Amino acid sequence: MGDITAICIVGFITLGIYKVFELLVRRKERLTFIEKFFDHCERKEISSSFQMPPISFNNQNYGAGAFKIALLLIGVGVGALLNVFTIFWAEAARLDMNYEIRGVISFAYIAIFGGLGLLISCLIEAKQSKKE
Repeated sequence: MGDITAICIVGFITLGIYKVFELLVRRKERLTFIEKFFDHCERKEISSSFQMPPISFNNQNYGAGAFKIALLLIGVGVGALLNVFTIFWAEAARLDMNYEIRGVISFAYIAIFGGLGLLISCLIEAKQSKKE
């Protein structure tokens, strides 16, 4: 196990150094490309083609992402709370649960109720899109 850990650490350090150098090289290439682009274009063409469209918040789907995240977090919270109740019940019933089983139960509750939260969000959004 110690050999694999050492290999992984060396691999991650090498990958990190490679990515830093790659980032610096790509940055220099992008700056060179931008300089060449500005040399060949006129200012009027550039300013007219890069204008942002006006932002409007009249879209009906505004806030759908926040709604999904909220229901996901509610589901995770319910799963964690149910996990605590299950562990308290197991201790009160004098059931012998080791830490591995507790970890599996914790992950299962959180994953199931988080998934249910996302499923409820998708169903509500589908129902709203059918109304429109």
